[in-house]
Amino acid sequence: MDIYSVILVATITQATLLVLALLTFKHSNKTANYLLSSLIVLFTYYALIKILCYTDKIFQYPYFIRTYQPIFVLACVVIYFYSKALITPDFKFTRKESLHLLPFGLYILLLMPFFFSDPATKFAYLSPKTITLSWVLELVFYNVAFFFYFGLSYRTVHRHQRHIRDVFSNLEKVKLAWLRNLLLMFGVVWVTALLRFLTSFTSVGYEIKLLTPLLLCLTIYLIGWYALRQPEIFKDLQGEIVRRNDQDTVTAAPSETQPSAQPTRFEQRPKYEYSSLNSQDIEGYKEKLLTLLERDRPYTHNDLKVQDLADHLGIPSYQLSQIINTELRRNFYDLINSYRIEEAKRLLTDPANQDLTILAIAYDVGFNSKSAFNTAFRKYAEMTPSQFRESRSAVAH
Repeated sequence: MDIYSVILVATITQATLLVLALLTFKHSNKTANYLLSSLIVLFTYYALIKILCYTDKIFQYPYFIRTYQPIFVLACVVIYFYSKALITPDFKFTRKESLHLLPFGLYILLLMPFFFSDPATKFAYLSPKTITLSWVLELVFYNVAFFFYFGLSYRTVHRHQRHIRDVFSNLEKVKLAWLRNLLLMFGVVWVTALLRFLTSFTSVGYEIKLLTPLLLCLTIYLIGWYALRQPEIFKDLQGEIVRRNDQDTVTAAPSETQPSAQPTRFEQRPKYEYSSLNSQDIEGYKEKLLTLLERDRPYTHNDLKVQDLADHLGIPSYQLSQIINTELRRNFYDLINSYRIEEAKRLLTDPANQDLTILAIAYDVGFNSKSAFNTAFRKYAEMTPSQFRESRSAVAH
């Protein structure tokens, strides 16, 4: 058995185990897991056919020639669907969504004459050739499909990353950084496929011909690694992610009235122009919010959400987001973490807490991990918690 056969067997085994695991996860986002399972199957099939082509074993199975091409287009669409299914509560396939399958269907129709042609015609496609109109059109079609759906997927994830900062005080379970990494890996696969396509007629193309399928195999193992390292990312996040309102984003400038922070700039959301809150209501709820934060210290709860504070104040969460964004000049995540860091500073400088570890203090003020605490502390204090404690100890002595 050659090295390519070993890689194929290992990849197919890994893919099979992953698909079975995804389809049997309890409390899972079933739609998202079905889509991810489909994506794994598509990647595996693409890698399988490409390796057969590049090792000349495809001559034993001529009916598989070029079947990987529409699979690539379909994979682009499935990645977009998967991104939406992870982020959008109650995601369902609508007639509008089904339109995204048209490029795949069109590609299949265009290739039908080739699929029904004789083996000699199929083998001729694999032989060295010159640049033709069909070759150029194929290149354009591939690139348009990739850029369009990669762009849609990236925009979906980027909007989610902005939205969750208005809702959550801890982002570890909802930020979906791994999905961004998956998109990046898919981008690398596309670049290698493009290089191979452009160098088809050169010795360089021959040297890198196996790079694309091998990277796809690596992508499947990457998904498996994430499944072992962070199994919660394949479970149902819809209980954690609230429905996005596209009009719920705002802009504001930095403020110096809150604990030392570097708030985020926003863009004004059109919806606030028609808000039912008048200036008196806004000022009143703002004061109640600040009093609540100072008196009850709700920020020490690590799972605090904007809805929790809205319930305390007796107003809808979107109105509280408006007040935080427009009056306090930041998002919910930055507001809560600025208070957490101020509380952490107090604990770090209190002689009674000398025996407390940095991690214990991080948990006490509401963070879920030491890494998140260190990142936030450096942002607001411009030094690590350890450096801050040491500097205050030096001053005290």
